Amino acid sequence: MACDGDIAPEEIAFVKKMSEIDELYKGMDVEGILNGYVNEINEQGGSFLNSYLSDLSEAELSKDEQLQVIRIAVETIMADNKVEYSEIKFFKRIRSILSISDEDIMPILPNPDDIEDIKLKATCPEKEVWLLPDVYVPDFSDWNVSFKSIQFDQR
Repeated sequence: MACDGDIAPEEIAFVKKMSEIDELYKGMDVEGILNGYVNEINEQGGSFLNSYLSDLSEAELSKDEQLQVIRIAVETIMADNKVEYSEIKFFKRIRSILSISDEDIMPILPNPDDIEDIKLKATCPEKEVWLLPDVYVPDFSDWNVSFKSIQFDQR
């Protein structure tokens, strides 16, 4: 929810609704957990998201559990009726951690042609885009070049 720098009320409402109907959350203080996460996100920023990804990579999840992670991620991304590039990028990071196949994920991904909300339809990428590898360009590159030794040949 926070990977786009904002937690929309619709995203919170989605998680609360899901926690009421899904047995997975039975007996959990979802409101308290969400408040704790929001506090941690505000204190830690991006390192909280990296910590989440690290925890996810270390979890031993069944195929069904991995599909549930994908389903929740997609539904949360779409909950505020717009899809941001940062959300797709974070989804791709989650996807890269999981061992399930693209074929297993495809039925979960939204088809923009089936979306009625105009704003969401306009921002939702085609299914394949969710699974394409992202281009990674680091903020700083170590070019392995000593610029002190570069000489301009003035012939």
